[in-house]
Amino acid sequence: MMENTIQTLLNHYHDQLSRSESPNPQWVNHYNDLRLVDACQDKVNLNEQHPQHPLQVGVVGPTQAGKSTLINILTHSQAGGVSARAGYTVHAQGFAVGTNDADLEPICTVLEPMRRVNAEELDREDLDAYLLEIVQAGPNALITNSVVWDSPDFDSIEARGYRGAVLYTLALSDVVILMVSKDKYGDKSVWDMLSLMVPLNKPLVVVINKLDEKDEAAVRRSFNDRFQERFSDVTPPSVFALPYVDDINQFTESHLDGLHQSLTRLQQSNDRTLLQPAISQFIDENWSRWIEPAMHERSAHDTWVEAVNDAVEDAFSQYESRYLDDDSRNDTFNRALAELLTLLEFPGIAASLQKTRELVTWPARKLFGLGMSAVRRDAANAPPANLERDVLSSVQAHVLTKLQGVAVDAQQELPEQALWWQALGHELKRQKNSIAQSFDASAEQYREDFEPRIDAAAQRLYQQLETQPALLNSLRAARVTTDAAAVALAVKSGGLAATDLLVAPAMLSVTTLLTESVLGRYMSTVKADLKREQRTEVQEKIFAGVLGAALHNLPNSMDNRELLGLDLNDLSQNQHSLTKSPS
Repeated sequence: MMENTIQTLLNHYHDQLSRSESPNPQWVNHYNDLRLVDACQDKVNLNEQHPQHPLQVGVVGPTQAGKSTLINILTHSQAGGVSARAGYTVHAQGFAVGTNDADLEPICTVLEPMRRVNAEELDREDLDAYLLEIVQAGPNALITNSVVWDSPDFDSIEARGYRGAVLYTLALSDVVILMVSKDKYGDKSVWDMLSLMVPLNKPLVVVINKLDEKDEAAVRRSFNDRFQERFSDVTPPSVFALPYVDDINQFTESHLDGLHQSLTRLQQSNDRTLLQPAISQFIDENWSRWIEPAMHERSAHDTWVEAVNDAVEDAFSQYESRYLDDDSRNDTFNRALAELLTLLEFPGIAASLQKTRELVTWPARKLFGLGMSAVRRDAANAPPANLERDVLSSVQAHVLTKLQGVAVDAQQELPEQALWWQALGHELKRQKNSIAQSFDASAEQYREDFEPRIDAAAQRLYQQLETQPALLNSLRAARVTTDAAAVALAVKSGGLAATDLLVAPAMLSVTTLLTESVLGRYMSTVKADLKREQRTEVQEKIFAGVLGAALHNLPNSMDNRELLGLDLNDLSQNQHSLTKSPS
């Protein structure tokens, strides 16, 4: 049984409908169902805590049904306001007979958050108020020791505004009287209301007003047939007919005797314990319908998370194949070699190398990189070649474009999720530039933060070389050339891309000696370690930490005015919340 937290779901529907300019009609119905259930749960509490509270008789019906007239008949008074104007009653109005105000106080909890006011305080613009007063019943009253409730028309054009009064009347009532005219007993609004009332398992009486005697049998039969067709497993209610009269005093005892007997019988046999199981069953039968919008939104969110994970994973794979695992493009180890060249300097030639640091000449660059990225028309102003940055920028742009397409396609392919995807697409478009900028900034920061690891790798190589004096001297001999110095410093100062280092003639002797020496395997280990650290840093800090995090967070900041916005994990699986809801 889906005895989950009604209050949480109710609050979400209330918030959504409050902020929406054009509320979804289906969601309005869900909200009203939940308001009724919430109020009925309060009625259950009232039954348990105050089992002797007066019988509550609720009169509901469409426009021009004669509800207020029936109130006056039941109480044999002029308690109910009577008017020929449709929608005259816009508040719930309770009239107590044979009771006192102390008996009435407990029942007010069911009507919260509506407020009890005096008759003169009722304002047509204030629909959160209700009337509950004691009236003196006449000698021919059809009820005793009860409260009779008049309610607004449930089918008028303004019904959405005061629907709460109708729902709270239904919830509070121990007996419900459906009052209809002969012209409206077949209206959709009447049968929709019956569909809401019947599952509550409350005693129901139907009064068809303004009915000619010659039509009475046919109308009764028509109503009963339709009721049995719609509610096949429910015993049809008692149906009473009232003729059209100009004055209620024209009703004779024969007109009212059947209704009187039925109400007396229901009052004597009233069993309030039946409400709780009826409400539990009502929740069980409708829960999936109420949470369907949230299920669609969660499904859309899950699809988005999966799409983001796939796109980011694919982007990282592209980065690996296009840069990290491509030795012809990955310049990280080459930058470590450039640092190693600096560590191999002889003190005696420091001055010449310092001069090279200050001025990397055109002939040296041309000698080592003709036709490569190091040869630039404006070497002084051009930025250094940065293949890693270019690859990262390219893959993140592909991710954002791909996910924008996912949002657009989902709107077409999943109409029940269209509002969610539309909001997500707008938010992605709004944040696209900032996400790209954050990604690029994190990539630059990562490259800067990774420099100490490159220097550390060069130190590790140099320390190993120090354990091999002969090899170190050979490397130093190869290193003491202006060409090699120029290459190393061109890389460090931006005149050469690090990927160009391996093809520089002077550098070939250095790398060959390293590769073919006893330290060749160690050099491969250092290179692999750098690549592994680089892979971890880029994946965690840039792809997951920045790009993935920003994309996963988009649903939290998108415009949710048209969405229910409910996290299904917020719903308790074991109990209802009994705190009162917004009206």
